[in-house]
Amino acid sequence: MSKIERKWWFVGLVGGMSGFFVTQLLSAAGWSMASFDGYKWLIYGLCFLSVWRILSFIVWFVLLCISLSIVRPAPN
Repeated sequence: MSKIERKWWFVGLVGGMSGFFVTQLLSAAGWSMASFDGYKWLIYGLCFLSVWRILSFIVWFVLLCISLSIVRPAPN
């Protein structure tokens, strides 16, 4: 994990987005969120971790591109 991935605001942002996307994904698949059994928690957790890693990379990459454009402006 990079230093940025340990910041509270990064964890909150990526965690909130991951939870929202996984809930929407499973609802679109026809899963009822009212009754969660053991296997549904397992599937939810695995989906959450996968989406977390994907979003973490995307947000990290966007922040990297923004910081590089601020530090090193494009040559004219």
